[in-house]
Amino acid sequence: MKNKKEPISKWVLYSPFLLLAFLVLFVLVVSLIYNDNEFTRNTLFITDEMERLTTLGVPQEIVNDSFERQTQHILYNTQQRIFYALSMVILIIVLSAMLIYTVFRKIIRKMIAFQHELFDEKEKLQKVSDELQYANEQLTYQLHVDSLTQLQNRLALEGVLARMREPKLILLDIDSFKAINEYYGTGIGDYILQDVASLLRGFGQEHGLQIFRTGADEFALVEDSSLDIERYEHLAVELVEMFKGRKVEIAHTKESIEINIAIGFSLESEEVFEKASMALAEAKKREIDYLCYFKKIEHTMQYAEQLRWSQCIKNALVTNAIIPYYQPIFNRQGEIVKYECLVRLMNEEEAIPPGLFLNTAKKVK
Repeated sequence: MKNKKEPISKWVLYSPFLLLAFLVLFVLVVSLIYNDNEFTRNTLFITDEMERLTTLGVPQEIVNDSFERQTQHILYNTQQRIFYALSMVILIIVLSAMLIYTVFRKIIRKMIAFQHELFDEKEKLQKVSDELQYANEQLTYQLHVDSLTQLQNRLALEGVLARMREPKLILLDIDSFKAINEYYGTGIGDYILQDVASLLRGFGQEHGLQIFRTGADEFALVEDSSLDIERYEHLAVELVEMFKGRKVEIAHTKESIEINIAIGFSLESEEVFEKASMALAEAKKREIDYLCYFKKIEHTMQYAEQLRWSQCIKNALVTNAIIPYYQPIFNRQGEIVKYECLVRLMNEEEAIPPGLFLNTAKKVK
């Protein structure tokens, strides 16, 4: 079994350099001490020499010449001292830096490695954060958007209605959709829903309405606006005409499916969805195209309510409170070509559309 080689000590690797540095430092120190002694000796010599020459009466020119030569010698020694001192400072700085690096290099490397690890962890955390944010956005999207039609769903509608001050809601339901779905299959049913969603999306863009899918075959159109009975009745009529008799061609067959709808809408600010649902259910029960929820109607039409409406109609006939409303019809050039006559029953508070009283008038003859 081979013996494992021991790693070479770092002090062995650095020993030649340290020895050389020690020798250079020693020479510099000795030179500095020597030059300092020489400088002191020369200074004392010049002083003694000047006094001796002056005492002996040597001519002043010789004294000045000697003084100049000695001064130059002192200056040279001074320059050497400065050079040696600077060399020592530089050497000490270099040795200190190398000593610090040698002693603390492992710590420095660990700190750098730790910094890199922290940076990597930060990148990982950022990546995880981005993934969580994306997943949260996807969950929020799936929670509020219908995957088939890409319209917002019932939950999103509830949030929108809660933020509106004067919500106006129109609910639309496809007639006999369950039978269509069961007879033709869910694939055809989904295609019909997508077709209806596409039409409603264009209708909403044209009239400034938000579109939602609130049930299997139920859609909602909503806006935040002041009360305008004529506008919403006109919207309901336009929706009915847009879908009445509309045929959806079935791919790879010669068959087509005719689509009809029922509409219920509410123009009140409180419990708007529930009231629009009541109006929609009543419209389907009566087999009429649309019905608006007013304070005058409830979820079910009881006999007493029928009597009340009957009396209201009789009073309107007596007081001449049943009047025509005229809706202009335009051609493509924007010119009025004819008028649509709409009946209204007037009372003290509002003009009541025929959807509320006409069926009762027929029943009581």
